[in-house]
Amino acid sequence: MPVHRFHLRYVPAPTNRSYHRWQSAQLVVLVANDDRAKALAELNRLMAMHRWTVMETLARDTYIESRVRETGGEVWAAYQVAQKRGYWIEIFPDHFGSGNAGMPPPRAPRLTEAFVDRILSRAGGRRLSAEERNHELTRNADYLLDGYIIELKDIQEEGMEKPEHQVKLANLFRPYFPGELEILIDPAVLAPRDLQTYAEIVGAPLRSAIKSAANQVRATKAHLKDPSLHGGIIVLNSGYYSISPELFEQMVVAYAKSLTGQIEAVVCITNGFATDGFNAWMVSRFHPPEEGLPVEQKLGEAYGIEEETLMNDWARAGFDGGGDLAPIPSPLVFQKDGVVYRYFPDSLPPPWTPEAMSGG
Repeated sequence: MPVHRFHLRYVPAPTNRSYHRWQSAQLVVLVANDDRAKALAELNRLMAMHRWTVMETLARDTYIESRVRETGGEVWAAYQVAQKRGYWIEIFPDHFGSGNAGMPPPRAPRLTEAFVDRILSRAGGRRLSAEERNHELTRNADYLLDGYIIELKDIQEEGMEKPEHQVKLANLFRPYFPGELEILIDPAVLAPRDLQTYAEIVGAPLRSAIKSAANQVRATKAHLKDPSLHGGIIVLNSGYYSISPELFEQMVVAYAKSLTGQIEAVVCITNGFATDGFNAWMVSRFHPPEEGLPVEQKLGEAYGIEEETLMNDWARAGFDGGGDLAPIPSPLVFQKDGVVYRYFPDSLPPPWTPEAMSGG
């Protein structure tokens, strides 16, 4: 009976209790069946049973028994198991220590509101008093610094996980890959007009946050009755990893200028984290980097000091974030009309590959 080889990348299904959702893996599956279509159906049944969700197909072929026999070793042994049992599976995790029973990965501290509080304090600013906030009778801004009323917005959710965004992204990318059943969400393939549409889709949470901040700044100014006050916003990205820091900053600045006349100073702080399960890197960045209004420069200098303190504390703790931890970026996968759409976050290179099972 022919043995068909499937080499695919998967992510754990929500019901998979053995692996964390960020721990993608390559799986090599051998299925013995006279019919290739039935072999594919059996593959899908096996993956559902083992609670894996397909992201991409790396290779599909049918073994030639004589060549596999000549190859010998593990490939021949796996072939024989598939012939006897009907299938054979090997998992090649993309991370060290994968699975709940594996070594816990390094975790980074999340950039939080408390982190921004320290930046404002070091820059000479402060939180508004209860009286200045109108005792919360209306929605108000957070800080006062050098004549600027500043509102903080923390973007914690991964926007690409929202079903309404997934439908729009599927409709946007589908025409670029006619006939294909697996599509990578990569804005680099989009024409300029569609790239603008992509930015509008993924930027929806940012537009909402900036509109809300403008209303809060306006309400605070009205309560304080000081015509000399200016408006500002600090947008903290602590979880929306599928937007690059550069695009995040560009959209925040563009929306702040086009959607409201209340916000003059615009600051973005983005946090990035990746791990292979053993090694890890964390990077945070401040925008604008150097140029900008004096109040933005003052916040940037304070950020630099607080960010260095945060990183030193993380290192002294053995790169164990403790407390509120930054989420680990996870691959995202969704389906629409039978087509699989996937997104891969930045990650450290996997430590091994399953090419040894390529056979003949």
